[in-house]
Amino acid sequence: MNTRRMPSSRWVVPLAALAIAGCLGRPSVDERWTSLEIVQSSVTAPDPVTLGGDPITVSANLTYRNILTGAFVAEMRASDTITNDMVQLDIEKQSIGTAKDVDFILANSVTAGRDVRTVTGFPSLVQDVNFTFDTFTPPGMGSVTGLFLVLYMGDEEEIEVQGQDSIVVTPWISDEYEVLHKGIAIPLAGPVVPPPPPTP
Repeated sequence: MNTRRMPSSRWVVPLAALAIAGCLGRPSVDERWTSLEIVQSSVTAPDPVTLGGDPITVSANLTYRNILTGAFVAEMRASDTITNDMVQLDIEKQSIGTAKDVDFILANSVTAGRDVRTVTGFPSLVQDVNFTFDTFTPPGMGSVTGLFLVLYMGDEEEIEVQGQDSIVVTPWISDEYEVLHKGIAIPLAGPVVPPPPPTP
């Protein structure tokens, strides 16, 4: 009996060392990084969206893996420089690749409508958040080549614009904060609807 125990006992230290080194039993990325999930949305690919049409609703989950406080944003982003097929957005799977593609979208697009929530949480906390917002064609943008519904987190700052309070959100870089941003590419239906006139 002893000769059968010795081989397994000799593997205990190497296997433990490998696990500590991250080579064995390493948790999946969604167990290590804070994850954002689109549970339900009034828009889903490949259904097209007309900017300025019906309000967008999004039900989302936020699962914390670190202590975080910031802005949680659901936003329609429009671009005239990137197209939907230039990014790989996986709605079903949490991945660093999707998170980095959302970072890329945020850096190369402008808002076409959004909703913002201030959130705070600790590891293993799951928050259910519902968003609702109107969309519009970004002022000064010609043809829209890419349209994306994204979930992301960032730092928020309240400023005054034309006598009204407005929130500016600076998106977090996903791998700096270990947050799995999420998004889907949305076909654009035409014709686009002009943006609403500014509030007097």
